[in-house]
Amino acid sequence: MVSQKKRVRPEKLAIVSEIRQRLSTSEVVFLAENIGMDMENTVDLKKSLKKVGGRYQVVPNGLLKMAASEMDSAFTAKLTGSTAVIYGPDSVEISRAVYEFQKLKEKPAIRRVSLSGKIYPSSVVKDLALLPDRKILLSIFLGTLCAPMSGLAGVLHQKLSSLVYVLQAVQEKREASAG
Repeated sequence: MVSQKKRVRPEKLAIVSEIRQRLSTSEVVFLAENIGMDMENTVDLKKSLKKVGGRYQVVPNGLLKMAASEMDSAFTAKLTGSTAVIYGPDSVEISRAVYEFQKLKEKPAIRRVSLSGKIYPSSVVKDLALLPDRKILLSIFLGTLCAPMSGLAGVLHQKLSSLVYVLQAVQEKREASAG
């Protein structure tokens, strides 16, 4: 028998194109179980994600596999049931929003995580959510970067002060022997 390729309707191709575009431009992508997410929970999660530039979208598994064809095949392998895609531009803020929601509602369960195209275990959501804010991380980095320089400046200042004291003592000794 000759196998025929299944034809996909144009509106589904448009959805696949939109999802593919979002997957390729998002820093973070989570695949989550949509099971147990009623309308109220879904709206609450969408609101918290929207505040940080994220999005929650329920996508049929077949369309998701078509849209993610350019990604690692392990990302969409063995998908069953209702799947939601959570994506956005800031991995820490999106993770924080999902983690805080999960603490309250114990849903949705994260199946897979993709950060900048690399696949990670679902536990990375908690790890990212517990990171300090960007400003705090930058100030820690800056402090670490400046510590050796300020230490060097302190040592140089101490050596310079010692040299001044030695020169002052020599001058006082010469004045005492001349006078």
